[in-house]
Amino acid sequence: MKGLGKIGFIGAGNMAEAMLQGMLTGGICQPGDIHVTNKEDSQRLQNLKERFGVHTTAHTREVIQGAAIILLLVKPQDMEEVMEEVTPLIDSRQLVISVAAGISLPWLEKRLGPGLPVVRVMPNLPCQVKEGATAASMGTWTRPRHKILVDKVFRPIGLVVHVQEDLIDTITGLSGSGPAYVYMMISALAEAGVQSGLTGEVAFPLAVQTVLGGAKLVKESGLDSQQLLQLTSSKGGTTLAGLQELEKGGFSAMVSLAVRKAAKKSREMNLAL
Repeated sequence: MKGLGKIGFIGAGNMAEAMLQGMLTGGICQPGDIHVTNKEDSQRLQNLKERFGVHTTAHTREVIQGAAIILLLVKPQDMEEVMEEVTPLIDSRQLVISVAAGISLPWLEKRLGPGLPVVRVMPNLPCQVKEGATAASMGTWTRPRHKILVDKVFRPIGLVVHVQEDLIDTITGLSGSGPAYVYMMISALAEAGVQSGLTGEVAFPLAVQTVLGGAKLVKESGLDSQQLLQLTSSKGGTTLAGLQELEKGGFSAMVSLAVRKAAKKSREMNLAL
């Protein structure tokens, strides 16, 4: 793969770390291509430098200068302050990719000014192991080459879908927050096993492998989840008994509510800015 050039990370939190891990193990770029800064945690920067071999600095200008791609990975409540700092330093030859939940393209474009290409993306934490799910929405001044750049950055670390921006909040609730719902499911499965007599050392890896295997079968079998439900839940069988209890408890409805609540929160975050 042709090198992407210098990539600047503004922010060094959990998502930045996950992306660094995925991008470097996925061969997207070399450690020397990546420059990272954050607001005030110098120890965090030192840890990333030691772990990944990337360049780190306390000075935003050093990260932005000469960068082909600038990734904004800061908390939404910090974005206004960050934009005031970075806007004078960025020019139209650079691609800005925002990874902040609830920050809209019009909000970003208004502050960066006309002519500057901006993309809003919503990745999720499994990009750390190259199994991420990323939604991308292209801004007003992006061009086809910018879409190619986005794909080069994110496809090696998982699935990428391109959508209109009005769908990003819903995707935030589904795949952005979705891994946490899966982690809760794993924890609940393992705890149920322990309550029924298994040790944690047995129950937890069984729960993890069950979720992993189930997802992989959906992905690779060509069958959708409803077809697989029918295959695994024969009349009068154990699986059907369990599924009926989940539905009595409102399992599907609660998952739907979780997605909608997270999406609503994403929209509210944008309106609050």
